[in-house]
Amino acid sequence: MSHYPKHPDITCTGPEAAASLSRLHALCFPKAPWTMDSCKETLEIPGTFLLLHPEGFLLLRMSGPEGEILSIGVAPTARGHGLGHHLVATALEKAREHNARTLLLEVSEKNPEALALYKKNGFLEISRRPKYYTRQGNGEDAIVMQKNL
Repeated sequence: MSHYPKHPDITCTGPEAAASLSRLHALCFPKAPWTMDSCKETLEIPGTFLLLHPEGFLLLRMSGPEGEILSIGVAPTARGHGLGHHLVATALEKAREHNARTLLLEVSEKNPEALALYKKNGFLEISRRPKYYTRQGNGEDAIVMQKNL
C-alpha cells in the first residue's frame, strides 16, 4: 500500500479525454508527442483507463490478472512534487479493484527519475529489451519492471 494519500484531482476517464491526453502528452514529451487520433485510438481499446490530473496522466491497461502502465507523464512545472507517486498509487489501486495480480511497465534505462519512482513504489526489474528505444540513432535498453499486488 502506498504511503501517499489519494490525490483529489486525479480522475479516471476514457476516450472523451483524448484532447486532454494529447495536450498533456505533448507538454511532457515534446520530442515525440502523440496525436489526438492516436490518443483516442489507445483510449478506445477495451481495458484501458486514463488517470488524469490537470498536470499529469497515467495510461493503464488491464487484461485478466495483469495490468500494464502504458505511459505516465507529469508536466515539467509540476515535477518533483509527488504527482507521479499519486498517479502510480492510483494505478495500483485501480489494478487491485480489477483483481490484477501483477502490474507491469517498461522504462528506458536512461530515465533515472522514472526508475526511482517505480522502485520507490515496489517495482522490480524482471527483464531487459536491448536497444528497444532508439533516440538520435542510439539504442537504449527498455527495463521491464513488475510489482506483485
